[in-house]
Amino acid sequence: MTLPRHGTTYTPGTAAAVRSVLRGARDVWHRNGRAILTRTARLTFAAVVAYVVAVAVLHEPTPPLTGPLTALLVVQATLFSTLTAGLRRVASVLSGVLISVVLTNVMGLTWWSLGIVIALALLVGHLVRLGEHLLEAPISAMLILGVSSTADVAASYRIGETLVGAGVGILVNVLLPQPVRVGSAGAAVEQVATDAAALLDRVGDELPQGASRDQAYGWLGDFRALSHRVDAADRAIVELAESRRLNPRAVRTADTTPMLRSGLDALEHSVVSLRALFRSIADGLQEEDAGPESAYTSELLGAFGALLHDLAGSLRAYGSLVRAEGDPSVQGSEGTLADALDSLRETRAFLTELLLVDARESPNLWLLRGSLLAAVERVLRELDLDERRHRRQQWEREQAERRRRLSRRPVR
Repeated sequence: MTLPRHGTTYTPGTAAAVRSVLRGARDVWHRNGRAILTRTARLTFAAVVAYVVAVAVLHEPTPPLTGPLTALLVVQATLFSTLTAGLRRVASVLSGVLISVVLTNVMGLTWWSLGIVIALALLVGHLVRLGEHLLEAPISAMLILGVSSTADVAASYRIGETLVGAGVGILVNVLLPQPVRVGSAGAAVEQVATDAAALLDRVGDELPQGASRDQAYGWLGDFRALSHRVDAADRAIVELAESRRLNPRAVRTADTTPMLRSGLDALEHSVVSLRALFRSIADGLQEEDAGPESAYTSELLGAFGALLHDLAGSLRAYGSLVRAEGDPSVQGSEGTLADALDSLRETRAFLTELLLVDARESPNLWLLRGSLLAAVERVLRELDLDERRHRRQQWEREQAERRRRLSRRPVR
């Protein structure tokens, strides 16, 4: 290996990529550090217990690694998913174990025997409809094939290990249920607002300095990429709902899933409206050599920049409020959102006056600028504080009725 010469430095692109990775890891840990540690501890505990039980019960001549493997595959993020997916996971592991054990008695571990085992495991997995657990069959088959090729182990041992691992995995989730995942779901919803606001602030700084149509379409692409963040928040809310099912920890806690869901819907609709806003901006921007017929003057661009900053502040305040509604441990303020929306309305009114000046002289400009104002109005409707209060009051009434029903149940 040739060492770099003295004075060689990392390129700016490499350094930026490293910083981006580190920032991403820091953000993930900040949002989900506690959940990561909890899940790691549960998975490790289940695997170790499965190994210890298999050693104590089965007395095998080789280490019972299939037990810990099955425990890892069975233990899920929620008790509900463990109970519903447990049988499928046991079936996937058992099919792989049986195929590998049978073929081990006929052939050793070679490239072609490995291929046969994988193909048969996949075919059997399709036939028994393992679905999303399909790949677990060839994974377990390969593991057993590698172990069994060096030791003569009866098939009953491998089946016993699989059953022990599945039982331990289910038992761990019954006795140690996962906490209700309110924090991660609320943080995921707020992250949608935070990322959208960060993009708006960046564009608000760059737009008044002058921008080309290509640059505007680049902003549009960045906003389209926010759909991935929306999908992640949607999955987090689904996981929150599952974490409450069959979970004794959720019996006496308020179900904040509806509030987080409605908040995410409002943010998603806002992102769609902002995409339309950026499309209108891109259509109005002309190349630098377009001359004086450009749709936007420097004064308009400056007003647009201020509007985007106000939109960013409103989104941040809304995301913070929604997270606080979903997670009582987080502080949120209606006053912050009210102030941000008031500032946004004032900036919109000022921008409206600028947009409508001489717009009637050009029908194209009239339609273009009208679409800009319509996009801003849609965002204001989605973030409306009165509507949010109405939703919260309705949710509180539903929760009060739920508590009354629970209190009327006879204690057994």
